[in-house]
Amino acid sequence: MHSNRPAIVVLAASVLKPDRVHASRMLTGHVTTGLTLSKHRQHKLAHVVLILMTVFVVVACQPRVAVSPTRPAGDAQSQRIPTPLEPPPPAPKPAADTATWWQEQAPTGVRSAAAVPSQDIYYDRNNPSYRTLQKANQALKGFPLLGHGELDWVTTLRRGMIQPRASLSDESEMMILDRDILMKNTKLMPYVRFPHRAHTEWLTCSNCHDQIFVSRAGANRTTMSAILGGESCGVCHNKVAFSTLACGRCHNVPRE
Repeated sequence: MHSNRPAIVVLAASVLKPDRVHASRMLTGHVTTGLTLSKHRQHKLAHVVLILMTVFVVVACQPRVAVSPTRPAGDAQSQRIPTPLEPPPPAPKPAADTATWWQEQAPTGVRSAAAVPSQDIYYDRNNPSYRTLQKANQALKGFPLLGHGELDWVTTLRRGMIQPRASLSDESEMMILDRDILMKNTKLMPYVRFPHRAHTEWLTCSNCHDQIFVSRAGANRTTMSAILGGESCGVCHNKVAFSTLACGRCHNVPRE
């Protein structure tokens, strides 16, 4: 007679008792045996199949453990090599005194006396004052430079290498404003700290206000597009003042 058990149950029985089952007589998901299986044996086979399936699932779901190869013990750089199954080791933390990229750059050199060999093309040799005028190579010799070769004017000023005048007659003093403005609308970049002091140590307020910047908080929309286009901060920066290549000179406040 035909068994009412699914094929997987009777196939398990073929493993236990191969002489009782004929694979050639399996039909439509069931199997025909030469003998009649009792209810007791059917339940017993079902329990065996259930146990086998449970063991199979438990074993299949066990995580694989990979053994990582190691370098020879005598190697000074002997360490455990991560395998594709393991996450990469965390990067070492920088030392506490290591400068981060958003901090202001320190001067990396000084300007030589022959920084611009062809400087004469910028002067009018027919002008009567040509011989008495101090040329750039002579005037800027020894001034500190930033990493990409630009003059570090602030450091030059702080070292006393230049002394800006408040007027041509030098009868008045510079009006220095020691106030910083923090700009937080910088997307993913560090915040921008605008120092009034570094600007008013050699510029008067009228150099910027109100033709370039309105003297009111939130009234000036400053974008990198405008700066690169020669507007806003770009009126001086990228020309006389340091260029936008020195990102850390402005973006020097870590985000909160």
